[in-house]
Amino acid sequence: MPASAARLMSGVVAALCAAPAGNGLVPLAQELIAAKLNRLQPSPRAAVAPASVADAMAQADALIGGLLVPPLGAGSLPAGSTSTLVGDMAAFNGGELAPLAFLNPLWHKSAVVQSLSASLSPL
Repeated sequence: MPASAARLMSGVVAALCAAPAGNGLVPLAQELIAAKLNRLQPSPRAAVAPASVADAMAQADALIGGLLVPPLGAGSLPAGSTSTLVGDMAAFNGGELAPLAFLNPLWHKSAVVQSLSASLSPL
């Protein structure tokens, strides 16, 4: 695995493992990563995000902008400004807004962390 890919995966794992500690950026990034992974599954299992979730994802991308999620950076957003978006994406990631048959349960935060951590262990 190229060093740049390993650094990227390490950064994703760090972001997914970060405790929110009142920082709305952390859960926003965590749910956005999971939602994007759910949408990127190979067909025909790709989860189709309802319009409300697609909109939440676009808003989350815009809010995050160039902020770096702790512990990679010191980015921060008020939890109150992200809670609705986090809730919408969490419902999608948990299978509440799309048929469960089309969602890969592996794309829940803990499973993503375990999978990425395992792929980094030989490094």
